[in-house]
Formats: sequence, C-alpha cells, structure tokens
Amino acid sequence: MNLEKTIEKMGWKFETEAELFKFVKDQWGMICSWLREHEGEVDGYFKVTSVAREDLEGIGYDTSKVDDATMQRLADKMADAYCDNGFWIDLPIIADYLEIPKQK
Repeated sequence: MNLEKTIEKMGWKFETEAELFKFVKDQWGMICSWLREHEGEVDGYFKVTSVAREDLEGIGYDTSKVDDATMQRLADKMADAYCDNGFWIDLPIIADYLEIPKQK
C-alpha cells in the first residue's frame, strides 16, 4: 500500500502535498506507532512474533552490548528458522483448531 492510501486509511486528509509532507515530518513517530498498531489492517500482513533483549536475558545471555542492528539480524534469522522448521507444520493445525474453512 502506498503512502497516500495509508494516510487515507488512517483518516487524515491534506489539501496540498506540502501539508502532507510537513505532517509526516512532524509526526513521524506517531505515524510509525499507528502503523505498528494497525499493521494487518493496512497491508494485510499480521505479525507472528517478535524477539526482545529480555528473551535473550531470560535464557542467560548478556545483552548489555547488543545493538539494534544485531537484534534485527537475530529477528530475521529467527523468522527464517520458524518458517523453515515449524510455521508450515503449525499453520494448518492451528487454522483447523480455529475452524477456518478450507477452500472448495
């Protein structure tokens, strides 16, 4: 979904492109928060899980010097591992449990 459609979906209207760009510049943090909270509504994709430093600390790792780039790489690798190892096994089991109908 492009920025214009996303802004429209959020219910915001702007008379000029300059007003839109000023709003985006001034309110970028709020826009990002809104997008995170409404992720599936905007793009049709829904987050499965996340990983946090607390997750690592809970299993004995020291995260005091782990930067955000490393956490992002960890999250990417965890997503790959889940998709490769469990996602496609668990998806139909849970979909059946939730009684999501199959296509005919």
